[in-house]
Amino acid sequence: MVSEARKVKAAASHSFSYRLRDGFRDYVLLKFHEPIPERHKPVVHTDLSRVQGWLRHLSQDHSNLQVLRELNYGDASSMAFGTASVDELVRRVATQLVEGRLRLAEVPVVSLGRVLGSTKKEETFFPPPVEEKFSFTLQIVDDVTDEPISGIKLKLKLPGGGTQQASSDGSGTVRASNVSPGLIEVKSVIDGATLDETLAFVKSGAGTSLPQEGRKKASGRFLARLVKYKVSDGETLESVAEANGLSVNELTQFNWGTTAPKEIQKRLFLDVGCRETDASGKFVLTRHDNPGILYIARPMELSLAASGPRQVLRVAKVPAPPVFRFSA
Repeated sequence: MVSEARKVKAAASHSFSYRLRDGFRDYVLLKFHEPIPERHKPVVHTDLSRVQGWLRHLSQDHSNLQVLRELNYGDASSMAFGTASVDELVRRVATQLVEGRLRLAEVPVVSLGRVLGSTKKEETFFPPPVEEKFSFTLQIVDDVTDEPISGIKLKLKLPGGGTQQASSDGSGTVRASNVSPGLIEVKSVIDGATLDETLAFVKSGAGTSLPQEGRKKASGRFLARLVKYKVSDGETLESVAEANGLSVNELTQFNWGTTAPKEIQKRLFLDVGCRETDASGKFVLTRHDNPGILYIARPMELSLAASGPRQVLRVAKVPAPPVFRFSA
């Protein structure tokens, strides 16, 4: 038994300079062409984020960090040594492990001259990483003035499947804390929205600018992707609604905040620019209507990284239709 333990020790120490320690467990890192040492247990994992989390945890130990640096630069005395950040070192090594360019093997535990281990076959496992949590932040701002927009309702679907309702605060900010790595699905809530109260999504990106003084900011309670629908000959409010998966009431309620027939006729004249009527005197839609536009609202949906920089959603108010004045 003593000679067997010596063999294990010899195999573990044979030219393996890339060695990591996690508590009482040791691991060797091998090039893809190097054989797995005798009695060492191969450790295989394809989840890049999990491997990165584990390596980031190990890099808190100085000796492990040195190993990661040597793996990246080959020679600790190289001029480039240490120029990359810890996150970059971790990412490079984790990528090589997941792609198979590096291999990981667990070193057997040797104690009192014998190899310790279970007599039954154990399933290979990957050391559990310390999962990093993040604080997710996004801000909603006016695309023209950069002023923050408050009171916009959003629904966040967090990594792992949990959901969270949120509204932008006085600084236009929506926050989610203690979030796991992954993508957050952001969706705007437009139930009960009207065009007057809705801001149109323009674009998203990282960072923001300072508010510009003296400019009036947009205001609204809802955020949506707005589609301009140009009417044409032979169409009706019913056909437009059906083509867009809506009821007539939903279409008119969003565009003009009403379902009353008389008010709808008024808005068709003032907002859509209808001029032709049918035999009953009601306005009909034609390609000549100016502007001839109806608005269709869809929820804004984005997938954003929980661990990324602060995201900014830029929004804008839809221009009001022209007001027609008639002389006596």
